[in-house]
Amino acid sequence: MVFKHSTMKLRFAICFAAAGLWLFPQARAQDAQPQAAAAPPAAAPAAAPIANAASAEQKIGPWRALSSVDGNGRELTELRLAASKPYTDEKSKQYIPDFVLICERGGKTTAYIDMQHPIGSPDDETVQLQYGSTGAYPVRTEWNLSKDRMKVISTDPLNFVTEIRERTSLDFQLTPYEKQPISVFFNLDSIDKAFELMSERCFQ
Repeated sequence: MVFKHSTMKLRFAICFAAAGLWLFPQARAQDAQPQAAAAPPAAAPAAAPIANAASAEQKIGPWRALSSVDGNGRELTELRLAASKPYTDEKSKQYIPDFVLICERGGKTTAYIDMQHPIGSPDDETVQLQYGSTGAYPVRTEWNLSKDRMKVISTDPLNFVTEIRERTSLDFQLTPYEKQPISVFFNLDSIDKAFELMSERCFQ
């Protein structure tokens, strides 16, 4: 009896499975097929390039000429000349200053010495200095000191630039208030070509 009953159950299960295949052949075919992989998400469009305001540099003898556009859209030309030797600060650390000329197309000219390190005292706003070159009398004057005390800025840049056009060197002695003098020497090789570039880019 047990064997007969089991046989009947087996036949019933086979018949039920066959009926399912007959009633739902399409569903069974779909179940048997592998599912297609989902398409990968479309790549995000490339971001538009950001305008590069970084300076483009070229060499003019010992000078570095940099062209840039500032945040207000003004075209600037910057000329940098490294000093011939470093100066030593009160902590015996050495820094090589840059002599810097900046002109704006159709606009103003700026001249300063980038000391690469703060000089003077926190309350200082000006620096006493003198400058000269071989065969010329030294000029004694006072220039402004930037808020970070790293830039010594000419108070009369146009006259200063006109004055040094024909010089071959420039020897500065800066004396911050109640501090030891700082000597900085610049060799002005190729200054004529540097000024030609300034004239071309800013005053024509």
